[in-house]
Amino acid sequence: WTNRRELQLFGHPRGLEPKEADASSTLLLYADSAEYFKAPNVAPFVKQFECYAAARGMRLVLDSKGARVRHQKIAWLDVTIVNEFFVSAREASQAEAAALRNLFDALRAGLSEQIGELKRFEILLGINYAHPLNFDKIWAMSEQLETLDPGALLIYFDVDVSIRPDVYQHSLAELLLSTPTVKGGGEPAHIFIPDTWMGTECVNSGFVALRNTPVSRLFLKLWKEKLRWGASWDQVAMAETVLEILGAEVYKFTHGAKRYDHRCIAAMLPVSSGLYTYQRYCDCWHGQVEHLVGSYRQRQSRLVGFVDPERTEVNFIPNNLFWEHQFHLEGMHLVAGEKGPVFTPFLVHWAGLVPQRRGLMEQWFAQNWNLSVDECPPAAGPSFPALPVGQLGTRARHLRCCKKLHQHRDKSRWPWREPADEMHAWVRYWGCSDWQSVRSEDCEEFLGEPIVYTG
Repeated sequence: WTNRRELQLFGHPRGLEPKEADASSTLLLYADSAEYFKAPNVAPFVKQFECYAAARGMRLVLDSKGARVRHQKIAWLDVTIVNEFFVSAREASQAEAAALRNLFDALRAGLSEQIGELKRFEILLGINYAHPLNFDKIWAMSEQLETLDPGALLIYFDVDVSIRPDVYQHSLAELLLSTPTVKGGGEPAHIFIPDTWMGTECVNSGFVALRNTPVSRLFLKLWKEKLRWGASWDQVAMAETVLEILGAEVYKFTHGAKRYDHRCIAAMLPVSSGLYTYQRYCDCWHGQVEHLVGSYRQRQSRLVGFVDPERTEVNFIPNNLFWEHQFHLEGMHLVAGEKGPVFTPFLVHWAGLVPQRRGLMEQWFAQNWNLSVDECPPAAGPSFPALPVGQLGTRARHLRCCKKLHQHRDKSRWPWREPADEMHAWVRYWGCSDWQSVRSEDCEEFLGEPIVYTG
């Protein structure tokens, strides 16, 4: 209820027109120290952001202030992977942290009769999925947003992102601010995230853009609060905050006939065995977003701009889209080869590839443009052609669908023999039927031959 009262849908500053927005926009990168930005597997990424910002006349901020909320490690809980849940003493003294650590060690040793003592540490005890340091990017965004002109745009990226060197003539700020909102709506959205389809990672916190408006400040406030939710992490917290904003918006416009009932919160937590999967939450998220503002590529929101990845891909994540890539650019569809089409996203997010990311970025630059990642690319011209605006998106959804259809081309087996509703749900999960259905001609183009079904 508080969110609905605070949310004002109209009367916000527009900022500069999209074609003039670069001068008032800011690119933001965050790290826990200045030294991190200079690390060998980080510095080239920072360099390319500096190149793009300079070419577009944008302000680039490297926030290296580190943690705004202090966490002292108590323990890591390894349930299904190493370093999965981080137990901490939050904003605690050394003595309080030591006492909590002793209690936690006793509980892990089987002294369950001491479990009631946890109540003493209710305010201090933190349990997060992954390290809570990732939440501190929200504080960095809040601080930078306040420095911008009313309505101006802040664009946040994780540092493991590479902007294509042949897109410098395209203004990212303009592309974002031109994202459609509602039919007949004239004001740009306030919050920008990539649109995604059922069966993929719903929200990734490695990219988000915000205009300096009360709506964006409310969004950051709600996102921050979830640091203190049990087993929360920055990415799922961001996704749930998007649902809260959409739910409040739709509630107001429908006079309460439609709302978000917080049904996805349960999927933010592990199941009873301790197993946690983000996809379980994302399945709920995609269903609720469709219920509130419409389907993939057709969302209708005044507040959240869903950036169409088939027109402008601003968070292409090979580890999410093509996890079978085996650390090869060809398998990621970023260089020419025998494994299908080459995609030309506006940028690539090398999430989950920490040891490999610099080498992959270097290969991507060298094989496609014969460029070094340590230097700024040349200006677009006859010897260095610019990528046309119509090629900034990808058809990754189509390719994923075609690969699945080819893998399951025997129609005497799963999922074709399942009940119709279940079978159609799986085909949608592969990306085949969100928005316009993938055609047999698409698959023949991508796979080099038609899919021949058997059974």
